[in-house]
Amino acid sequence: MRPYGHVKPGRYPGLGDTYFRSRSEAQVAAALKIMGWAYIYEPKEFLFPVKRGTISYRPDFRVCDPQRGWRWLEVKGYWTLKAKTQLKRFAHYYPEEAQNMIIVTDWEGVQEWITLRMKKVAPTVEVWKLEETAKLAEILWRGIACQGGANGAQVV
Repeated sequence: MRPYGHVKPGRYPGLGDTYFRSRSEAQVAAALKIMGWAYIYEPKEFLFPVKRGTISYRPDFRVCDPQRGWRWLEVKGYWTLKAKTQLKRFAHYYPEEAQNMIIVTDWEGVQEWITLRMKKVAPTVEVWKLEETAKLAEILWRGIACQGGANGAQVV
């Protein structure tokens, strides 16, 4: 079995031509769309001045929060050592960027780690529940599937 075999990459309805690396990322994009937040998918790679191990990190989204401006958003489904290292190094080498971060996850271990480790360096990091963004995504996708149904168009 290949690593991340449970992940379903692809294009999703209502989200344009963007190819998402996972369904969870697409669900978050759909939720952002419903919330009216502008977003850019994987716009920047941050390089770490290290010689070994994890040398870079590319956050999943750059989002425009109407209250706080542009922020980074990371969807964390599968919690690996590499993911921990990326977030730890991001907070260490780019503390100004990490201050405005949103992490979307349902894994309690991720939430606990962020509270214990990352909030020491970036105290304003927020954690959102993936389950809640998935509910918003389903609303968007159901709406797309039913568009035009009342006018005699076939409901998909």
